[in-house]
Amino acid sequence: MSNESISVAPEQDASPPSEGLLAVINRRGRYVLAIVLSGLTLAYLTGRVVAPPPPSSGASLLLWNGLSGGLLGALSLLGGLLLCIAVSMVLTHPDAPHAGMFCAFAGLAYLSFGSRDGGGDGSIRQILALAQPQHQVGAIYQTLALESLFWAAIVALADRFTVWLHALRFANAAWLTRHGVSTDELLDASELAHLVVADHPHRPVTAGLKASLKDIGGALLIAVCVNLLVLTVLLRSELKGQTIFAGLAAGYLAGLAALWAFPRAPLLAVCLAVPLALAGGYFWVASAMGVGGSYPGIAALALGRALPLDLVATGVAGAIVGAHTGIRMVVHRILETE
Repeated sequence: MSNESISVAPEQDASPPSEGLLAVINRRGRYVLAIVLSGLTLAYLTGRVVAPPPPSSGASLLLWNGLSGGLLGALSLLGGLLLCIAVSMVLTHPDAPHAGMFCAFAGLAYLSFGSRDGGGDGSIRQILALAQPQHQVGAIYQTLALESLFWAAIVALADRFTVWLHALRFANAAWLTRHGVSTDELLDASELAHLVVADHPHRPVTAGLKASLKDIGGALLIAVCVNLLVLTVLLRSELKGQTIFAGLAAGYLAGLAALWAFPRAPLLAVCLAVPLALAGGYFWVASAMGVGGSYPGIAALALGRALPLDLVATGVAGAIVGAHTGIRMVVHRILETE
């Protein structure tokens, strides 16, 4: 799921057979297990960090804890995510570098559904309903924009840990070669040659940082724009199911579009685009007129209808899958041209 460089032993050059049905079932079953364990672990270790005090509803790092409490909560949440990434890597090995990060962020979505202490649905509705009569809607969205920047730091650190740990203990080419392509063919393909490194296993830690500014900036810009566009179209209500679906779809399409246009860009760019797009969207909503809507708990603007945790958890997971889909498309193109 990542386009970070990986180490490949010489004996792996021969094209292996394609993955069978039982192998696919086994691999996907381990993914399900990793996601479930990540959700339960994060709920147990860090659930209180984002949980609202009764009678409020809605998961948030900053709305309930303030700036200092939010910083401590972010560090706690980061520690839980890193633990889940490591465990998920063990369960999904051998697979793509960001397989563990995908499972950890997919499990993170459980915290969004579990934060209903006030009896609400865990959405932003109750928060807006309380803020509108006091004319504090703008302040709420400014806080959510700042929280999105906290999430950006968490995503960036989780990505760097993922790349480091994969290169240190889990480097492999199976996630590419199981589609029937050999490492020699990957090296011959200009779009994917950077994925294969046949020297020191620690090389991949910095390989992703060597992409050109054009690749990184282009992928980031496309991913941010696609995220904002898709969220604007799909966020039709504040309902939890709607926000989860919108976040997943936006992240997936952003990751796919960004890596299709800039296949050499590191996956960090498309993951980081999710919280950065939210930060910009919330700042815009905070400055716009009528963001409180005509009815209690209803946001007039689409980008104001979800909480950061909802969209970051599903958006990052979707971006990883979308980026991996783009890589698979390039692999299939190589096979078709043989």
